[in-house]
Amino acid sequence: MRIAVPTEGQTKEAPVSPHFGRCDYYCIYDSETLAFDFVTNPFVKENAAGNKAAGLLHDHAVDFVIAQEIGSKAQQTLNKLQIKTFHSKSEGSLIDQIYKFMERDLPELTKGTKDNKHDHVHHEAHEHNH
Repeated sequence: MRIAVPTEGQTKEAPVSPHFGRCDYYCIYDSETLAFDFVTNPFVKENAAGNKAAGLLHDHAVDFVIAQEIGSKAQQTLNKLQIKTFHSKSEGSLIDQIYKFMERDLPELTKGTKDNKHDHVHHEAHEHNH
């Protein structure tokens, strides 16, 4: 199985990004090969970043996503692509979140954690216009 985690770095100890569609990287962990592959998010500054990111992860044959925050439209796209999403409620490294997922300690999401109105503060590198 292949698990994607939005992250702020390219190591197993990197923090999980709170922004599904606007993260810097996605770590794709393959439980069969035990490989950690990092994919740069090319959509970080685009409109509909979450929807486009969902397609990117589908292209990488991802089965599951672990996310802290995800918009409702991105979640709908993941649902249509049959990629299940699990909620990471706590901050921590991506390896910690993968362990929690493997231990079945993360709840499944069927709806986004937020609507698509941006009611949060963006870091300087993650600014986007609406």
